[in-house]
Amino acid sequence: MARSTTRDAQALIQSLRSAYVATPTNLKIIDLYVIFAISTALIQVVYMAIVGSFPFNSFLSGVLSCVGTAVLAVCLRIQVNKENKEFKDLPPERAFADFVLCNLVLHLVIMNFIVYINSFIFNRRSVSDHQSSSVSSPCKKTIFIETLAIPRGIYRLSEMFQLAA
Repeated sequence: MARSTTRDAQALIQSLRSAYVATPTNLKIIDLYVIFAISTALIQVVYMAIVGSFPFNSFLSGVLSCVGTAVLAVCLRIQVNKENKEFKDLPPERAFADFVLCNLVLHLVIMNFIVYINSFIFNRRSVSDHQSSSVSSPCKKTIFIETLAIPRGIYRLSEMFQLAA
């Protein structure tokens, strides 16, 4: 029983390897990108487990960015694959443009999430510091960010780094 199981496993691995050799190079590159994105997310999870989750919003943003990028890359792979009959009329350039545009939107939302959460944390600290001291400081200003104000969010990100310094 054990011999047939190992023989079956070896035959399965050999058939998968021979089928993957016939895969086009552009799909292999996309596969490597997906593996890189998922491994980066796993490294972040292991790092959080070892070190701790103090800036949890940054950890969450990093992992969601990696997983979102991997999902978009898998969608690109599905659209670019010539054997897929559903997307045979879609040119690869259009699929890549969709991938780039969706990645841009994903990362702008991730940046806005980081800015929104960090501004909430800094405002809370600023208010508590302001209540404990009677001296007003110019760096204790309130930051308001709307949920989808992306250009303002990027500007506020640089402002937050100046506040933290």
